[in-house]
Amino acid sequence: MFFTNQENIMARKKVKIPPILFTPIEELGFGKRVANVLKKNDIRLVGELCELDEKKARAIKGLGKVSLEAIRRALWTLDKLSMSMSITGVFPNFPQECARRKTEISE
Repeated sequence: MFFTNQENIMARKKVKIPPILFTPIEELGFGKRVANVLKKNDIRLVGELCELDEKKARAIKGLGKVSLEAIRRALWTLDKLSMSMSITGVFPNFPQECARRKTEISE
């Protein structure tokens, strides 16, 4: 994977991960079915949803065109976010921090 100079600089400086990426998906207002499908696939935070590749998302059973459009719209409305973003490429410690936050949510 190739990174831009800005991504490399940010990664080296250990830039703080934007808190919005740790927002629980429940706060996005999805219907129960969409929320349950995401949880079943261990997607619980906005940042994980942003990192989800669109092609892989289409392959998830229960996520159809309407659901994917709702996800795209919710991410964009939240903070001009989208799917298929390289968050880990910019914030290398994102997976570890995500795991920690998910533990806090489930307690």
